[in-house]
Amino acid sequence: MKILTNKKVYYVFCPDDPTVLVAMDIKLTDSNTITWLDTVKERSMTIERVAENVEDRFVFDRSQKEGGGTYTFVPMTLAIYNDGVKSHLLSPGDFESEEKMIEAFEKTRSNIW
Repeated sequence: MKILTNKKVYYVFCPDDPTVLVAMDIKLTDSNTITWLDTVKERSMTIERVAENVEDRFVFDRSQKEGGGTYTFVPMTLAIYNDGVKSHLLSPGDFESEEKMIEAFEKTRSNIW
């Protein structure tokens, strides 16, 4: 299954999991496990059901054995960052463009490894 390969940074939303916000380097294994880097650590979840898989949106139900929840991934935009992500980050930045925001997230990823 091909998922979200057209952007570098995604906004992640789950009504039951306030700890998710950002996803980079998204990968899906043959065993229906999705992994991504969230700027601090790598996350891994088992997909129970894919609800939507289109070019700019991926929605899945997490395995009930792992706590469940419906997770939505959409490309990170400057508006999403300013309205829903920035206030939750340890070191938020102010960006003049979406390109600068993406560069900052990529720099964060590089510093982790």
